[in-house]
Amino acid sequence: MTSHRGKQTWIATLALLVIFMSLIGAVTRLTDSGLSMVEWRPLLGTIPPLTDAEWQRVFALYQQIPQYQVVNFGMSLADFQFIFWWEWAHRFFGRLILVYLVGGSVLFYRHFDRRDWGILVAVLALGAAQAIMGWWMVRSGLAELTSVSHLRLAAHFALAVVLLAIVVLWFTRHSPPPVITNPAIARWRLVALVFWGLTALWGAAVAGLDAGLVSHTFPKMGETWLPQAAWSLTPAPKNFLFNSLMVQTTHRVLATGCALAIVIFALKLTREPNPGAHRLAVGLIAVVVIQYSLGIIIVTQGVPLVAASLHQTFALLLFVLLVGTYRGFGSSIRKRPISPTASQA
Repeated sequence: MTSHRGKQTWIATLALLVIFMSLIGAVTRLTDSGLSMVEWRPLLGTIPPLTDAEWQRVFALYQQIPQYQVVNFGMSLADFQFIFWWEWAHRFFGRLILVYLVGGSVLFYRHFDRRDWGILVAVLALGAAQAIMGWWMVRSGLAELTSVSHLRLAAHFALAVVLLAIVVLWFTRHSPPPVITNPAIARWRLVALVFWGLTALWGAAVAGLDAGLVSHTFPKMGETWLPQAAWSLTPAPKNFLFNSLMVQTTHRVLATGCALAIVIFALKLTREPNPGAHRLAVGLIAVVVIQYSLGIIIVTQGVPLVAASLHQTFALLLFVLLVGTYRGFGSSIRKRPISPTASQA
């Protein structure tokens, strides 16, 4: 039992580390730090600049890219070091997760079955793909753009979500029976997850385009629900991906739909006989209220760093709760009754 609990704690901590790394990534994006490291050195990149000469070298590399020349021209070395440390921390934390993953698999390998090994290989493969995706994203801002491609940023975030989902399902694999017994309620969970995925993808696009800054009013966009400028690009579908006004509007609409779907799902959860499902329903509603409120604060207050970072963190917490309802989360653990035969034995 102790080894099983240790393994479950290790997997749960892995999920928390993925969420925390995503939080660092959010701060990195919000502080425009992602392009400060223009080199990709998987091994040597672990060591930050330790001498003045090395700091001058990496600063000189940064001065050659459009972001410095157009946006940050004339910035001091101290200002560069601030953005550099955020990007370095983001990459370093990724390496730390790899060490934690390998170390834990060595520690608990005796308690792995074939499926555990398959999941571990999948997590390692996705982790490697995420690192490559991250560099592909950074490269988009080294030649012509002054920031990373918002579409590549969304893809980078989507891959992190897939990785988190696999880890959460790994954790719930050995959990108590499923929370949901009614198929109709399970369908509402699927609706909520679909809404969540679309909302999150457009949220990443909002972050990549700085679209959160184009309107500071809620629920309307200025004096109207949808400014005419939201349709300025042709063909029309292009606006949903490249027009900041339309991207923010789409995110708002999807977020509202997502919140409603989660609340409906939570209310239906209260019909389950499992008391744990009732507690989970309360948790879902509480988190979605906080998340939606943070979104309003971000829009109306000009994207404050703390609120915007928490907005992504609570989004991932919502995702974990939704995925976790597949098994275990919210289950009430009861002791099995001892049969008369067993008691007599």
